[in-house]
Amino acid sequence: MATYFVVRDTYHPEEDLKRNWSATISGWDIEDMVGNIYETEEEARQAWEEGREDNMIKRTFRFHPAHNSFVPVHYEGLGAWLLDAETLEEAIEEAATYGDDLACTSESGNGHFYAENVVNFHQVREGKFVFEIKY
Repeated sequence: MATYFVVRDTYHPEEDLKRNWSATISGWDIEDMVGNIYETEEEARQAWEEGREDNMIKRTFRFHPAHNSFVPVHYEGLGAWLLDAETLEEAIEEAATYGDDLACTSESGNGHFYAENVVNFHQVREGKFVFEIKY
């Protein structure tokens, strides 16, 4: 089976794979208030719409266990960065050279993947994992 490797900043890799969708960092868009807990989809939607001058941006909301709140869905699948490595050992070494906060991007990164394609994942250090993905 042919595979490739990506690096993803996460503290919850198993949960990410079960969820298989991404929220924006912190669960809300950068300009929105961070740290609020929304117990229902409707509560989250209302907060989203009240926080916008124009309500043209429509979002789907889902419960995100890591944020313990309903949050806007940014995109389906999981964001990551593609590694050049060809072996797991090389992938872990290469991923270790990346700084923290890889997730601080506005999009999904060039290693975007879906949970159903994951072969395995390995911790590089706290908050950083290499995922092996089948083509």
